[in-house]
Amino acid sequence: TPLMLAAEVGAAPCVRLLLDAKAPPAHCSSDGRGAVHLAASRGAAECLALLLAADNTLATAAAGGGGGNAGVTPLHLAAAADRPACVAALLAAGAQPASLAAGALSAVHLAAGNGALGALAALLGARADADARGGGGGRTPLLSACEGGQAEAVAALLAARADPAAADAHG
Repeated sequence: TPLMLAAEVGAAPCVRLLLDAKAPPAHCSSDGRGAVHLAASRGAAECLALLLAADNTLATAAAGGGGGNAGVTPLHLAAAADRPACVAALLAAGAQPASLAAGALSAVHLAAGNGALGALAALLGARADADARGGGGGRTPLLSACEGGQAEAVAALLAARADPAAADAHG
């Protein structure tokens, strides 16, 4: 939709005009993602703020559809792409850092595994669980960071008191 495209490219004036013209902010594409998902993943913080002002329930909108997007929230996308301003806006609007995406990983897992240090700092600063369990086998964000070779994320998690002895189902 025009709103989705404007949000994806960060065209806040266009988003504002479209919302004023009653464009539906919750409309989703066939892969289950909506304008809020696109804005969050692209770091379009101003567009995201406009969308959340139009409908703050979008902060927790989980994508449906196929392509591995089921359960993915805007927070997951912003965290994975290291968009700390978007992470902060979503948390302020009520996004839950403990929610698990289709791969059963939280936003903290995704930020840690991708070395998304700004997003990780925003999540940990909002008291997200540094030892959150996910991934089907009880994976922690620290394990995700280690698997990704993300030494700075490991240091951030340890500073947030992540358990260095926590094991998952694989040991």
